[in-house]
Amino acid sequence: MLKQLRELTGYGFGGGLAFVITTAALLLAERAHWPHLAAAIVAYTIGFLVNFLFQILVTFRSANNRVASRLLRFALIQVLGFLLFIGLIAFLVRILGLHYFVAYLTTVVVTFALNFVLSKRFAFAPTLNTRSGLSPGEPTSSKLWNSTK
Repeated sequence: MLKQLRELTGYGFGGGLAFVITTAALLLAERAHWPHLAAAIVAYTIGFLVNFLFQILVTFRSANNRVASRLLRFALIQVLGFLLFIGLIAFLVRILGLHYFVAYLTTVVVTFALNFVLSKRFAFAPTLNTRSGLSPGEPTSSKLWNSTK
């Protein structure tokens, strides 16, 4: 339980650190009179890489192998999280009629939780078998979805 709490806290801290660095990079790029879109793309990329490095080195401590594969998986999870974020906000506001800020806060919680679980189980799981997503020799019904791992 303590390990999961440490990982969840680390994941949140890494995301927060990435947010601060992304914001600083954006402000610096705009101060240097970069076009807004270019500034946003560069800032987002820097924040994404900071977040990935923090997660792989600090939160999940899995930098010892398959870094490129983990980076690709992490990127895919972030894209899925973004698509869920946009879709869920649209659903909550347009279909259910929630206030946009309530929808935003709800969506942040849902996407954070999903991104954390997917990152832990898919991007940063210890030594994954690329076919099954399981550790070598692990039975198919075992620990992949077990939160005590």
